[in-house]
Amino acid sequence: MAAAWERKTEIAVWSVISAVVGVILRSLERSDSMLTRLVAGFFALGWTITTFFVIPVIVFEDVSPSELFSKSAGTFRETWGETLSSNFGIGLVQFGLWLVGMGVVVAVGVGLFSLVPAVGTTTVVLGAVGVSVGVYLVGQTVQGITKTALYIYAAERTIPPEFDDFDFESLDGRTERSTTSREHPPARS
Repeated sequence: MAAAWERKTEIAVWSVISAVVGVILRSLERSDSMLTRLVAGFFALGWTITTFFVIPVIVFEDVSPSELFSKSAGTFRETWGETLSSNFGIGLVQFGLWLVGMGVVVAVGVGLFSLVPAVGTTTVVLGAVGVSVGVYLVGQTVQGITKTALYIYAAERTIPPEFDDFDFESLDGRTERSTTSREHPPARS
């Protein structure tokens, strides 16, 4: 957190750039032209891959704007399997937690609805919003932590000490990596 706070201006600038590009992409994806939507979709995929690790690069590296994109893309290329696996796993857990939370909210709301309909309805609406926002925020936090750990894993060729009990090598199913060494293997050409 301290390292990110030191780079708050750069992170704020990046947030504005990312938001502007996101708005432009969304407007292109809503175009009536199938070709425009297709090109926008490919650009959005490339943008997502190229910028996936931008925040960790900003926080941990002192690089120029052009190096920012190449470092981020290089890290994604080096950890694509781990990145996709962790995002899928986190998303799956988020969905499960959301389902459980919504089940509890609906059960409580139905019970209250039978006593006082207005209270039951209000409980379901507010509870659904609370569960959705809470699960989303927790998921985004966990994804941010995981993204940072994967960045350190790729950039420094070591596993962060907070993740000593976590097996990064099995995230993407690769079997050629040694599980006895906690070092990340050299980058492949």
